[in-house]
Amino acid sequence: MIWPVVITLLFISACAPGTMQREEITRTEPEIRAWSNFEGIRVNGHLMEFGSSVRLLADHEGLLTCYEPLGDDLALTRGFLNHYAGLEISEGRFHCGRSAKERQRSGFVREGNTQIVDVELQEVNFIQEVEAGERGKAHISVRAEATGEMNLAGAYFTLELPRKTYEKGEVRFSGSDESPVSFSGTTVNPLDEYIRTTATGLHFHSPTEELEVQFHEPVHVIIRGEADFPDHIMVYIPVIEGPVVEGTTGERSFTLRVDGVIDRTPADIVVDTSRPGAVWEGFGGNFRLQSPRDPQVIDFVLENMPLGWGRNEMPWHLWDPDLHTDPRERARAGDIHPRVEAAMEMTQRLYQMGMPTMLAAWWGPDWALDMDAAPGIDPRGLRGTPLDQEYAEQIYESIASYILYLREAYDTEVQYFSFNESDLGIDIRQTPAEHTKLIKELGAYFESVGLPTKVLLGDAADANAFWFIDHAMNDPEARPYMGPVSYHSWRGWDTDILQRWTDAARRMDLPLVIGEGSIDAAGHRYGRFFEESVYALEEINLYTRIMAINQPMTILQWQLTADYSVLAGGGIYGNEEPLRPTVRYWNLLQLAHTPHNLHHMPAGSTHEKVTVAALGDNEEGVYAVHMVNNGAARTAKISGLPDDVTELRFFTTNVHRDMEEGERIPVRNGQAEVPLDAISFVSLMTP
Repeated sequence: MIWPVVITLLFISACAPGTMQREEITRTEPEIRAWSNFEGIRVNGHLMEFGSSVRLLADHEGLLTCYEPLGDDLALTRGFLNHYAGLEISEGRFHCGRSAKERQRSGFVREGNTQIVDVELQEVNFIQEVEAGERGKAHISVRAEATGEMNLAGAYFTLELPRKTYEKGEVRFSGSDESPVSFSGTTVNPLDEYIRTTATGLHFHSPTEELEVQFHEPVHVIIRGEADFPDHIMVYIPVIEGPVVEGTTGERSFTLRVDGVIDRTPADIVVDTSRPGAVWEGFGGNFRLQSPRDPQVIDFVLENMPLGWGRNEMPWHLWDPDLHTDPRERARAGDIHPRVEAAMEMTQRLYQMGMPTMLAAWWGPDWALDMDAAPGIDPRGLRGTPLDQEYAEQIYESIASYILYLREAYDTEVQYFSFNESDLGIDIRQTPAEHTKLIKELGAYFESVGLPTKVLLGDAADANAFWFIDHAMNDPEARPYMGPVSYHSWRGWDTDILQRWTDAARRMDLPLVIGEGSIDAAGHRYGRFFEESVYALEEINLYTRIMAINQPMTILQWQLTADYSVLAGGGIYGNEEPLRPTVRYWNLLQLAHTPHNLHHMPAGSTHEKVTVAALGDNEEGVYAVHMVNNGAARTAKISGLPDDVTELRFFTTNVHRDMEEGERIPVRNGQAEVPLDAISFVSLMTP
């Protein structure tokens, strides 16, 4: 195995150390997601939080409810939908008519200060435009058009106000004779409605924040609570009212304004260097080749980003499509599929750069699959196709032949193998017992032919799938053939869920890897959203939390190619501008410059808007502290550093700074004070 070495840090800064001035972010930024939903509006970097969605609703005995019932066929897959699709299911219904992550087709583009999202909800298409205005303001236009007939109560833009903020407040009305309505105590009728009224403006006030909606004409609005959203006060603003037929249209334009207390309180950061944990072997990436635009991104990344690990595809279905011939003999004779050759060359390139590499198989050859249990045939509606266990020995021999040929023809070793997301069936599906069998039997076969390759434990589709590895963890015969514990970070970010993976790795005394790192598996549908700073901040904030909670050996970015690209332009996702790094790229470059082979160390923050992770080597006196400030500019007061650390290098990435280096931070008696820009990723490292 080739192991990464400690890197001497050579940062390229846009300005010389000591010249960077900290500055307050004064612009207003509406924070929305690529499926149209608001998270709030930022004022001076502070997020005034509220949610939104576009909805299709029916009138059920006077109560607005989801338009479509859950059919009997989908009822069979209730657990599957809850777990993977994120669909909220209750009382035989799922909330089909609400925009949310991974639930509908949508597209995103930015034109200057305007963010434009198009959303397809069943037979109604929405186009939402949000333009940033002066302090705290956003100008919103929502258009809807029906493509078929639906017996709707209406199509709505829905505001979702956090009850914790407004429960001691009230709403006042413009253009209406209604008295103010208080949100304290109980609601006013059994339908959980506060009020239905026609108004030209709504003014929500609380002790800490206010939100104002100004319409261009009188609008009939409904303000209510909902059992499915107990933490929110819902405000329904109609775009189309009543049933629709093909061609029915509607439009609503209004202005949102927010204001309130800006939280600039300092964060106290405590680092505990007395408890070094698991080893960080460096940031890594996935390099699955899928597009002719991949090389420009791969070349840029590999020339500029110091990586510790790589993961690549094994195109198994193209390597060995014929059960009755030897794929290595065919390859030696020059009969090798171009995609297989390109994948092998990519793996070799990573290996020659000093990166140990993992291989994952998505598709299998037809002869190796149980086609009687393929998608659409399985009565449970599951995804993916199982392996045909009748051909288990041939399957093991076939997989090993690929890795042996990499050694023979490309002088390249492979450390770990997996079937990608086989818990979900992307694209080979396994039960926990089948996963255990694979680890034991394929691992033993690797050993029998002289391969050091181990099989990853899990490589699951998201952190929610911890159930998938329990069976193997309880089989002592599988343990000798296990590689690291692996999950993908698309979903399941609660601390207790992430902690279960940490506990599993510690119990098995194995490293933990994030086999695919990022935050939105559906992002390829609206790839221009990868250019947005809001995506970059959420992604690096998750990585910082993962480092603090999981103490991973590596995080493998999905991907460092044109797919889910960290670069923009060059024709990627339709952007024909010259190729350029995004904020995401600079965040990841900054993280990748963490020296390899440091130990994760406990660190904590007293401020909910400041996330922290720390690493170090007590013998070498090398340390790194990463912080994400998801709010207004503030100061971080750090304690717990060793007494012999006297200064720290200081790097910041945000929409204004591309991993810029500032003045070195003095450290006295283990303590330092660091200015944090608003909505920024900040790293401190010993010189």
